[in-house]
Amino acid sequence: MGKHDKGKKHGKKQKRPAEEVTSLAPEVEAPAPDESRKEKKKRKKAEKAAKKEAVAQGKAKADGTSSARRDGAVRSATARKAPRRASAATDTADAFREATAAVGAAALAAVDAGDGAISVAAHERRQSTVGVHGASEVERQMARGRHRHVDLHEAYESIHYREFKILLKAEDFSADVARDVADYWRLARRVAGQLLLSVRRNRTEARPRLREIVFLDTPDFDLYRNAFMLRVRREVGPAGLAARCELTLKFRDSDIGRALGVDLKAAADYGGQVKFKEEILLVSSALGGMRSIFSHTCQLKNYEGPLPATFGDCLRIFPILGVLSIPPETRIAPAIETPVEEVLYDLGELGFRGAKTAKVDMAIWRNAATGQILIGEFAYETHFRHYGRLNPVPKLRSERLYRILQRETGAWVELGNTKTWLYYGLSGRKIHDE
Repeated sequence: MGKHDKGKKHGKKQKRPAEEVTSLAPEVEAPAPDESRKEKKKRKKAEKAAKKEAVAQGKAKADGTSSARRDGAVRSATARKAPRRASAATDTADAFREATAAVGAAALAAVDAGDGAISVAAHERRQSTVGVHGASEVERQMARGRHRHVDLHEAYESIHYREFKILLKAEDFSADVARDVADYWRLARRVAGQLLLSVRRNRTEARPRLREIVFLDTPDFDLYRNAFMLRVRREVGPAGLAARCELTLKFRDSDIGRALGVDLKAAADYGGQVKFKEEILLVSSALGGMRSIFSHTCQLKNYEGPLPATFGDCLRIFPILGVLSIPPETRIAPAIETPVEEVLYDLGELGFRGAKTAKVDMAIWRNAATGQILIGEFAYETHFRHYGRLNPVPKLRSERLYRILQRETGAWVELGNTKTWLYYGLSGRKIHDE
């Protein structure tokens, strides 16, 4: 038995000759054992990663579908509610305007009747709006004005002026008012210089203008109690009082929606310039604070007619006053007997960078008969077109100057309300704070 036959008998594999292995190598060519394991691991990892990615995509798709359904439902619900909300807001505004126009028209009709008495139709219309507490429906609508929907973007875009006011104590002024004004202006320039603000001084900063100040009201101060102010400013020259004056109706409130919602346009025959302003005032608790109050005004700069003597005269010029249930024959006169003279100094300009400047002035109110100082006020005012586009840098710098100037000149500062509040306070009556 040969060697090869013996191998077959015991079931052993016979070794191929080297020539045969060499000849079959190109056809089989199996990879090395190590390389095969590496590739297998890579393939398994790739398969696991592919499965995870597929699962994640499936979840994302499902979440996206449900989210899209929810968003679609919300959008459709909002779309259904939006017209109703807009309609409700429009109806409220229209009702307010119609009620205002109705009361104003009724009062004007009564005045034009001739004898100053309220006509029957006007009286019935007024009585139909009187509430349980005696206030008219229009007045209650104005009181609820802060609760009506207000587009704040539109409201703030209506502001074109920001005026910063600092009240100054009367006892800190001497008989030489010009020197006191120059001292305070010097302190203000020093603070502005520390804040790297530019200052331009007026050549006529030492030459003041004199003006007479009068606020007209009813004997019970009905205008001021309802946040209206009717002011008369008249220049005082070498020859005395000027023939023409500036007649201004102002409505002032801390709620921007209510202040903006009052239509202060004068009657068509009078014209007038309407302004909406944000006034920055002191707080009564401490130095360095600030608060905003919104002022809506209509100015008749060259008014030369007779001053209103009755409430009916006021209605002819400013129909908006018809929202107040005041009989047209009610007397209108200066709120106080004290003649008030304003000494106004145009000091110059402050530059807050960003191409934004502010006019600076200082007003001293004194008793025209005795010369006694009543109050002083240092103020600077910026003017702009769009509130929302104000560069934040000059805006913040103007506010920072306001806060720091209070602290640096604290001995001068009067933590009170406004000059108008002080004017009415001279009557001796208790007046609401502004």
